[in-house]
Amino acid sequence: MPPMIPTVLVTEAYRQIEMTSSEYMTSAPQSRIITGGSYHYIHWEHPELIVKAMNALLLIFHR
Repeated sequence: MPPMIPTVLVTEAYRQIEMTSSEYMTSAPQSRIITGGSYHYIHWEHPELIVKAMNALLLIFHR
């Protein structure tokens, strides 16, 4: 990913450190990692986290 494109990654809490070096994480100041859930299908376990991630992206690009 180009470093100037903000990204929001949603992952389990135990993978947060791993995600900081993910190829999808960029150095844009608005990039963030949202953690939650205990298995791969976070969108089933915590759909509110997905909504939070999507809203974060929309706010970034709306500015």
